[in-house]
Amino acid sequence: MNRMIHRICLYLLLLAVAGGAGAQNLKWVHIEHLPANTNGKLYFVQFYTSWCQLCKRMDNETYGDSVVARLLSHHFIPVRFNAEGNTSFRWNGVKYSPTPTMPGVRHSVHMFAKSVLGKQLGFPAFAIFDADQKMLTVMATYKNAHDLTDILCYYASGAYKQQPFERYVDGTLKDKRKEVLRSLNAY
Repeated sequence: MNRMIHRICLYLLLLAVAGGAGAQNLKWVHIEHLPANTNGKLYFVQFYTSWCQLCKRMDNETYGDSVVARLLSHHFIPVRFNAEGNTSFRWNGVKYSPTPTMPGVRHSVHMFAKSVLGKQLGFPAFAIFDADQKMLTVMATYKNAHDLTDILCYYASGAYKQQPFERYVDGTLKDKRKEVLRSLNAY
């Protein structure tokens, strides 16, 4: 009897670990190491800072969600970018360098973050770019897993090419969401 209970507990533990595996398998790409071929995937760039509490919450609760992690892994190139970092790189043909700061002072916001976020400069933030690194949208706000899933489905399904997000939410969200989420089962 004890052996059977032990096996059942072990089975349930394995199921729990496997169920959360999608979130742990999300591999963020550093912006200076982007793949040469995107295979038509969109870029999802997450902007964060080390001091931002909502960024940490979004890391754990939103990006840690297995559905969000699978959507990002299969339909996007997920890029994690420290908005106060000190890396230099090229994006869409433009060279970006860190903003110069005085010694002993916290790093300033990186020029890339300023360029992308513009007047929406705040954290957490994310931007979605097409395969040619042209910006499609930027959002400087916390999003829970459900809301981010809707946004990711909108872009992953290609609906952004036909209608504004507001119309998508009002009309075809449920169908497109089901279609995109069903495609994850193929992986």
